[in-house]
Amino acid sequence: MQITSLFHRMKALPAMAKAGLVVGGYGAAMLLAFGVVAIYIIQTSGPIRDASSGMYAFGDALLFVAVFGVASTIPTGLALVFLRQRRKFWIVLCVVALVVASTSLAAVAITVWDSQ
Repeated sequence: MQITSLFHRMKALPAMAKAGLVVGGYGAAMLLAFGVVAIYIIQTSGPIRDASSGMYAFGDALLFVAVFGVASTIPTGLALVFLRQRRKFWIVLCVVALVVASTSLAAVAITVWDSQ
């Protein structure tokens, strides 16, 4: 019952408030990812990190992407909930998904064509 009332309250929010929630959620996810990477860098600092700085930089980047990816699922879900009544958005999203998926067919065709 509480979830239903929460959805009704969110539906009543103005568009700018909805956009602010989503953008703020992504900002919080980014701050969380930066914080986790900073803590990791502090914990692993030393001569070994200096000697293999490129490998550690790549690992730091992967850690950032992983933490941001997990933390950004909440604002992404919130954005999809806000957009669920927008028919035009879903049609455009479906067309874009089909175009992206069709690139795999083109890649297979090019690969077969080049191998002959």
